[in-house]
Amino acid sequence: MNWFYSKGKKQEGPVTQEQLEEGIRSGAIKAEALVWEESFGSEWKPVSDIPELARWLPKVAVPALPVTTEQEPVAAEEASTIASAIATRPASGDFPRGGDFSRRAKEALSGKWGICIGVTLIYAIIIIFSGNLPLGSLLVGGPLMVGFSYFFIRVVRGQEVEVGQLFKGFGTFANAFGAYLLSGIFILLWSLLLIIPGIIAMFAYSQIYFLLADHPELSPMDAIRSSQELMKGRKGALFLLRLRFLGWLILAAIFTFGIGWLWVYPWWMAAEAGFYQELRNRQQPV
Repeated sequence: MNWFYSKGKKQEGPVTQEQLEEGIRSGAIKAEALVWEESFGSEWKPVSDIPELARWLPKVAVPALPVTTEQEPVAAEEASTIASAIATRPASGDFPRGGDFSRRAKEALSGKWGICIGVTLIYAIIIIFSGNLPLGSLLVGGPLMVGFSYFFIRVVRGQEVEVGQLFKGFGTFANAFGAYLLSGIFILLWSLLLIIPGIIAMFAYSQIYFLLADHPELSPMDAIRSSQELMKGRKGALFLLRLRFLGWLILAAIFTFGIGWLWVYPWWMAAEAGFYQELRNRQQPV
């Protein structure tokens, strides 16, 4: 099914329903935008009047960071208020499945595979090299994950990407390092009780680096609490998404001796970034 939609005073299209839904989810196509497909005859309808499209409208906009009148970064105590703004309960409507995130990720990667594979390769080399240095992984793990997450958030949002974005997390080293250290300690402590609590904690903390990529002023504990709130009721969905890609990683290891990971891992990371974006789009105040 081909769709057309209005953008300002211009008519855009044709686009597939999947492309139209992605534009609505990302905010590029607003609720009041007029859309048309063949069954409408001569009538154009607003997105908000079509249930199958309206369900993709963002429920709450991502909260803006407060700044001082001089446009300086917020103070640490003010940044903690962002954590309370993240508090959510699952929005109504069906949550996308792993296959949906997989498909959207491939669409987002279209035309960007080269740079995404390159950034993934650089990321892997740094992680492997740092692991051979005393405290290397501990020092670079958090900042590098923030930058890696930031890069793929921009990919799924259709924004410009460049290799240098991989190192964005080093600009707020203390928060990224603290979140990496604390989350690792918490997961270890939960795992000492039983393996299952450790796994649950790992999924609860899964959005930390995406949150720090969007809001670098968040303190480590605020990022951890915000991730826990975002993941309420969604751990199973993320488990199934990761299980889907685990199969691809195993196949890549068997048939390509691991080289295929350079293709699978960017795809996986884009799907995880899409998962985070879906969580943010569905935010509702408690």
